[in-house]
Amino acid sequence: MSRIPTRRRCTKCGRGVRAESVRCDWCGTLMSALDPYDTETTIIRVYRGRQQADAVAAFQADAAELAQYGYTPTSQSWAQGQWGCGAWLVALALCILLIGLLVFIYMLIVKPEGTLTVTYTKVA
Repeated sequence: MSRIPTRRRCTKCGRGVRAESVRCDWCGTLMSALDPYDTETTIIRVYRGRQQADAVAAFQADAAELAQYGYTPTSQSWAQGQWGCGAWLVALALCILLIGLLVFIYMLIVKPEGTLTVTYTKVA
């Protein structure tokens, strides 16, 4: 799940710069072409998966890539997926047609994807 930003901020003028640029488009300041995260000290990533193990596998692959740029994971939080109120109301309305009972059973058996939120901090 590599998501390298397409834009960075110039350290001198603060304006947006394309990630592949060597110089700032606005003030001409020389940018580091090697580190696409050179101005970010904290990155927050969200990984989705049906089970926590699925999300952790994606997290570990991404953490190895970010480690090359000096980032280490500092915190992580798993939130189990939940059906929204609208889905329950639709299933309740469909109970009139007797299809709703099947929808209720499906909603009880199959859980939506959960999210693993990880905060990375750049090590000095």
